[in-house]
Amino acid sequence: VLITYTNEEIVAIRETRDTLVKLGVSEDRIGPRTLALTTINSKLRVDEAVQKYQTWLTAVEQFGVTGLNDGEYNEEYSKYLRSYAAAGRDALGRSIFWIQGGSIQPDEEKGSILAGIMYFMAIHADNVSIHEGITFVIDTSSQPAHKIGNESKLQRAWQSFPLRPQKIFITGANQLKRLFINGLLKVASFFTKQKILDRIKFSTMEEVLQDIPMKSAPIYVGGEASGITDIAAWVKMRIEKFPPPVL
Repeated sequence: VLITYTNEEIVAIRETRDTLVKLGVSEDRIGPRTLALTTINSKLRVDEAVQKYQTWLTAVEQFGVTGLNDGEYNEEYSKYLRSYAAAGRDALGRSIFWIQGGSIQPDEEKGSILAGIMYFMAIHADNVSIHEGITFVIDTSSQPAHKIGNESKLQRAWQSFPLRPQKIFITGANQLKRLFINGLLKVASFFTKQKILDRIKFSTMEEVLQDIPMKSAPIYVGGEASGITDIAAWVKMRIEKFPPPVL
């Protein structure tokens, strides 16, 4: 179902934009759709939306991303979508945000951030997901044991994305990985509400797949990914269907 905005939402999105501009944020750094998503995920609390949007802008700027480009699809960065898996919806019709991991080299950081914004926008590009939240799955099984050194820096950027996950599963983590992830979560606690962190479950893949319909699970774990075979084409299609609010 395509996104529709209520009058109350439009008013809150407009107030968020106007406040950001008054605080000195240039309008060319503000994307109407990223602004709408942030405001709605903040439950229309303008002060909270302003803070989240500023945090997001600051976090991505250190990677050379000067503005939130509204998640416009860019073929140049589609190769970095390899960090994500195509998945469908959970049992309540919410999109499944699925990270299948892998390392990001320093020269890939900007492209990975931009691909992350694209995927983030695509995941929320329906009326249920933008208004009711998503299911979030992080598969760490393909994460290399050798650390590159930019993991914490990237984690702070990912944590700045204004997510509203209803369930969070971390799978594929052995005891050593759990210790490392718990360290990252301590960093994340400075950026993320405790009630969100409390929704995190360390789970086996079998447990995750008991909660997610197999028709929606990614192909690489034996699911059908809701028929999605080309994640880049799917992201492009979803972004194009994400209507910007008329402010």
